Amino acid sequence: MTDNVLTVLKFAFLALLYLFFMRVLWVVASEVRAQRAGVQPGNAPGTPAALGAGAANPFADASPYAAAPPATYQPLPFSRAGKPKKGKRGVVARFVIIEPRERRGQAFPISQEFTIGRSSGCSIQIVNDTFISSLHCRVYRDEAGNTLLEDLGSTNGTYLNGDRIRVPKPIHRGDRVQIGGTIVEAQ
Repeated sequence: MTDNVLTVLKFAFLALLYLFFMRVLWVVASEVRAQRAGVQPGNAPGTPAALGAGAANPFADASPYAAAPPATYQPLPFSRAGKPKKGKRGVVARFVIIEPRERRGQAFPISQEFTIGRSSGCSIQIVNDTFISSLHCRVYRDEAGNTLLEDLGSTNGTYLNGDRIRVPKPIHRGDRVQIGGTIVEAQ
């Protein structure tokens, strides 16, 4: 009889293992479909973030070695006094860091094209912000001389005046760009 019980337990364990793997594959597939459809990752139907706070991953803080930041990063709110002035036109000549305070005032002239990220190859390198991708975004001028901002597929997004961008957007003087916890102003 013990052989029969062990056989049943073995098949039950195998069935649970297959169900677990199917669930993991289903979540990954729904995340991929959500990214293709333009839905933010984590908010796709059936994912824990979409199911509510009670369905959050109970093992999220289990590993002290987890290096990856959360996938859903919200932009810092702009205060009324700190909102960029809209309607100011003109050629953007430089980016000036507004936040974080320790880098406030650093200016970067806008050449033909430059990139922002954590990588050493970026024109503006921000190494201490884990919400910034290695190659986060780029700023360039088009044929007409307009300055454009493009997100390079970053996980946490690039925000122009508080709105997340998904396609290249024109930048004007006074506009604020947020990547991670860093805010730069176009001047």
